[in-house]
Amino acid sequence: MKAMIFAAGIGSRLMPLTSDCPKALIPVNDKPMLQLIIQRIINLGINNIVVNTHHYSGKIKEFLKKNNNFNIHIDISDESLQLLDTGGGLKKAAPLFKDNDPILIHNVDIFTDINLPEMIEFHKSTNAMATLAVRKRKTRRYFLFDGSKRLVGWENVITGKKILTIKNSSTDKLAFSGIQIIQPTLFSRFPSKKVFSIVEAYLNATTSQPIYGFEHNEGTWIDAGKAEFLEPASNFVRTNNSLYT
Repeated sequence: MKAMIFAAGIGSRLMPLTSDCPKALIPVNDKPMLQLIIQRIINLGINNIVVNTHHYSGKIKEFLKKNNNFNIHIDISDESLQLLDTGGGLKKAAPLFKDNDPILIHNVDIFTDINLPEMIEFHKSTNAMATLAVRKRKTRRYFLFDGSKRLVGWENVITGKKILTIKNSSTDKLAFSGIQIIQPTLFSRFPSKKVFSIVEAYLNATTSQPIYGFEHNEGTWIDAGKAEFLEPASNFVRTNNSLYT
C-alpha cells in the first residue's frame, strides 16, 4: 500500500502564521503537521508516500531533505506554478503510483483517532473503488449515502445545490473527514481538465463503481487548518502520542 499527503493548501485560515510558512510546517505540539502525519502513516507499515506542495514548496522540500525523508521513500508532486485542487493534485501525482496497490490519502491538517487499520481492511473487503472516512457533524457540504453506505450524491446546504447520481428513497448526510483510500482505477475517471475537485471524479464514478463511506462517529476529529483548533490539536497529539511517534 502507498499513501499521499495533501499538503498543497495555501493555509489562508491560518494567516498570519502561513504568511511566510507552508501550512504543512505549522507546529502542532511542537512538531510540524507534516512530520506528524508522515509518522502516523509509517506506523501503518507504509513506507512510500507522495506529498503535493504549492505554497512555499521549497521549504517543505528542505524540511524533508533535512530529515532524510524520515528514512522512507517520499516523492514530491510540485504544484508551485498552479494549485490544482484535490482531484487535479491527485491526477498530477498519478504517474508516481506505478502499480495497482490501494492509496491512502490523508489531509495534512487532520488529526483524529480514527482506526485506520480497520478502515483499510474495510476498503479491501468491499472491493470499492474508494472509501471515504465520514462522520456525523455539522458542515456546509455533505456526501450522501444510501443504507449500505454506498455513495449516491453530494449536497451543499448553503447554496442548496444537490447532486444525486443514484436515485434513492432516502439518503444519509455525512461529513467528509479528510481521509480516503482509493484504487488507482479511479484515475481513469478523471476529467480532461487540470484543476478539479476529487468529488467530481467520485460522482462520475459512483454510478458504475462502488464508493463507500467508513463512518467513525466515536472519538476525536480535529481540523487543524483553522487557527482556533491548533491548541486542541496539540492537546490531542500530546495525549495520543503513540499515534504520531
